[in-house]
Amino acid sequence: MSEIADLYRETAEYHKQLRQQRLARNEATYDLSKWKQHTPYHWGRTVKGKKLDFWPTKDKWMYDGKVRVGGLYFWLTAQGENP
Repeated sequence: MSEIADLYRETAEYHKQLRQQRLARNEATYDLSKWKQHTPYHWGRTVKGKKLDFWPTKDKWMYDGKVRVGGLYFWLTAQGENP
């Protein structure tokens, strides 16, 4: 195989492992009873009457039409919610 193909496979495997690590960390961090799991990779809940979507493998979340990456735990705590 070419070096580029090998590099692509290694990069893809690295990102797959990184997503799995993020998922495991977020499952351990958040109280899953407060979340509706649409799929294992897309969770949702309501905060102050508005929809909050969370993609735990990317640490990406959307609230009030704004997409953000990271910091959800601290944002929930600042909102007075139990993460």
